Amino acid sequence: SAEGGAVYVNRLNFLGSDWYSDVTFYGDAHIGQGAENDGITTEGDGYSSINFEGDVVLDGDVGSAEKAVGEIHLYGEGATLYLGGHVYASEEVVPAIYLDNYYQTTEVAAGKNIDATIDAYGEDSTLTFLGSTTVSQPIGWYGDYALGAVNFNGGTVALNNAICAEDVFVNNDTALSVAASLFADNSGEIDGSLTLQGTSSLDLGVNALHINALYAQGAGTTLKLTITDPVTYGYITCATDKVSEAS
Repeated sequence: SAEGGAVYVNRLNFLGSDWYSDVTFYGDAHIGQGAENDGITTEGDGYSSINFEGDVVLDGDVGSAEKAVGEIHLYGEGATLYLGGHVYASEEVVPAIYLDNYYQTTEVAAGKNIDATIDAYGEDSTLTFLGSTTVSQPIGWYGDYALGAVNFNGGTVALNNAICAEDVFVNNDTALSVAASLFADNSGEIDGSLTLQGTSSLDLGVNALHINALYAQGAGTTLKLTITDPVTYGYITCATDKVSEAS
């Protein structure tokens, strides 16, 4: 464990290859400065646990595609987590990133991906992608484990898995596309409301997107779909059976 004040380190490496290891930061933690080898690495695959009680800056990759870290916990009420690199957390643990308290805020740098499931165990946590990303793992979970809000703030976003959040906002000039490859029956799901704002766009292709609340679209936004034949086309279904114009 690391107790007391803030901790600054360029690289954190878990050496154990076949046993469980963990570290807890009780103050604020700053890991990495964006250099090539900065961040968190592990010799094993999915056996490490990183626990944060304060605010966190992870300015480097966390794990790798070949050797993922295990669990990442953010415990502090109102704590912030900045992810400046790609994140690979283990398939051995579902979920792998835990937002464990109330009003927590996570930001992901532009061009970075989270290859890990994310659950919120407290209310009103927010996840913001600052630019382009690929959503390859579930964000949130149904019921009590959903996030308060997910924001996409720009760039190109490929939605390849489900999002469970009270609200999903597609902001600024974000181009959000729905991919069929990881969805059963060529359909995706947002368990919450989806709102297009600014000059953003939603491209369904020939895929279905199921929204379990409200779909709202601002005046400057665009909805795109492809019609291949009478039975192959993109569409949206909403649990509310209505579409609203975003303010």
